[in-house]
Amino acid sequence: MGRCLAFERLHSGNLAVMEWVMFDRGKLVRVVSASAILLLGLVACGATQSPSTSVGPVAVATAGVADVPTVIPAVTAPVLTATPDGPVAPDISVEDVSGKTVRLSDFRGKTVLLNFRATWCGYCRQEAPELQKAHESFPDLVIMSVNIQESPDKVVAYEQELKLTFAMYVDATGAAAQSYKVRGIPSSFFIDPEGHIFSQHLGPLTLQMVRSTLAGMG
Repeated sequence: MGRCLAFERLHSGNLAVMEWVMFDRGKLVRVVSASAILLLGLVACGATQSPSTSVGPVAVATAGVADVPTVIPAVTAPVLTATPDGPVAPDISVEDVSGKTVRLSDFRGKTVLLNFRATWCGYCRQEAPELQKAHESFPDLVIMSVNIQESPDKVVAYEQELKLTFAMYVDATGAAAQSYKVRGIPSSFFIDPEGHIFSQHLGPLTLQMVRSTLAGMG
């Protein structure tokens, strides 16, 4: 059987349109788009392919992706400024669970794993323990886990339930997710200390994926 896209059900009958753009250090390589009707539960396929990530070019996963909670208009290209070192990561503003505003640029000079997710997303729940392992294994890595259109109370309860100690944030309006053209979750971006996107991964990350990507970043 061929590859398939798997989506977690959000609203029966919704049409999810997703686009991903691949970069090779500032050079636009390819645009991949796919659409799927969200049916009951998951879209079934004969064989499940594990999501994969890559070092350098943006990677597109083929399974383990949930639809985002907001319908975001399709675009032909992301609003990213390409440089010789890779596309510049759009600066975003989110809130931590206490209500304090935090910007991505606050972490300039550090390697950042920007992770878009939601508490209701099963794939995100599957990924959470792996991110916790990454947080414990790489103390210098900033994990910026952004919950799309969630309430702080719900996020705090989620953190406590799963015993997560890495920082979680709230993107109340979905504006941060729109800045990165997020179509499915979990969706992660590895950002270097200079603020360039090194790699993108769609689907749940594992500790090994994080380790391999960080090794590639040098």
